[in-house]
Amino acid sequence: MAKIFVSYSRSDKKRAKKLIPLLRQIHGHENVWWDEEFVGGHVWWAEILKRIVWCDVFLYVMSPRSVSSPYCKAEYAEAVRIHKPIVPVKLYRGKNWVPEKLRELHYNDLSGQINDVSVKPILRAITNHTDQPKSTALPLSETPEPLPIVPVNEPRNLFAEYSWQIIVTIIGGIISGIILAIIIQDARFAPPQNPTQTPEVTLTTVVPQVAMATDEPIAPTPTE
Repeated sequence: MAKIFVSYSRSDKKRAKKLIPLLRQIHGHENVWWDEEFVGGHVWWAEILKRIVWCDVFLYVMSPRSVSSPYCKAEYAEAVRIHKPIVPVKLYRGKNWVPEKLRELHYNDLSGQINDVSVKPILRAITNHTDQPKSTALPLSETPEPLPIVPVNEPRNLFAEYSWQIIVTIIGGIISGIILAIIIQDARFAPPQNPTQTPEVTLTTVVPQVAMATDEPIAPTPTE
């Protein structure tokens, strides 16, 4: 079983969390590491560097946010420095947000549903890399990648972070607007109702029958 380091952006945590158990079903719980495994007291960047050295495969979960994240970029640079096999996983469609140096890598597409079927190409790629002899090349530099310095006021790409929520909100607003327009349209063309209209009453004239005097005798009423 391969030891896998998963690099991802916190803004993609919800989707990344669906991928982790699928990897652990095949490679075991202890062999798939992501930063959810931190416990109190860890020197977190030192632990990340140690885990990148430990892994057999560096799984890079790519998204517009992760490829611009200083932390994800530093993790990727460290994996490249020590010649770790890279398995890119693409969470969103399109290529305009993928950096030039990553476009040359064959990536696995997870822009749709994340399930047992969609994860199979990723598992094959991991197996393919672990079947190869480990690199004995010297690191590209002697110094591990330092902890990125991220300014407190670093501008955030809110659309990349909350793209799904924004899209769902927009679609919900459009649907609500259409429903409201239909209701208003039906109300405008409905036949008017006059609550003061007096119901039509049909009067029936009753003409009393009057017995007229005649010369004819009146027949007696039969009796028992």
